[in-house]
Amino acid sequence: MNNQDCNEFVFPEYVQETLPDKPKPNNSLPDLRQLTGEKKAEEIRRLIDIIENSTDSKLRYSALLLMEAESYRNKKRAETANEYFNAQIKDMQLQAIEDFKVQAKVKFSAKYSALIQKGQFSPEMMRDFDIIQKMERAACYMMDGLTVYTKECNKCERRKRCFGEE
Repeated sequence: MNNQDCNEFVFPEYVQETLPDKPKPNNSLPDLRQLTGEKKAEEIRRLIDIIENSTDSKLRYSALLLMEAESYRNKKRAETANEYFNAQIKDMQLQAIEDFKVQAKVKFSAKYSALIQKGQFSPEMMRDFDIIQKMERAACYMMDGLTVYTKECNKCERRKRCFGEE
């Protein structure tokens, strides 16, 4: 018996009568992954109609599985997009904070550069320098979108910790 004979094996008639019919593939339901736009929306509406109105349980089950798969794909796509956008927003906010810190240091050095070069340190300069150091150490700033503000020390809930009053 060669390989070709195996592929052409036919059951005897009495066995063929007892074999169940081969399940027919359900080609009436679309593969939603292949569709886009209006065609996809139309097929989804058709699947919803099948789920709501069909009496064929196998057809309803297949439609439910297709809708579940599509729902899962949409959920994963939305989660991925949200993670991506949140990461971008966080990066932009961190960049805005770093820019704010640099601007504060530049303003300080521009304001007091003459005094620093002379070696004269005024109490006002030391107070401003303390504020810059505390701002960096204790993250004393607020954000509104990408706009960064310094917190007023008198209103801040961390005031005691910053000034060592605890």
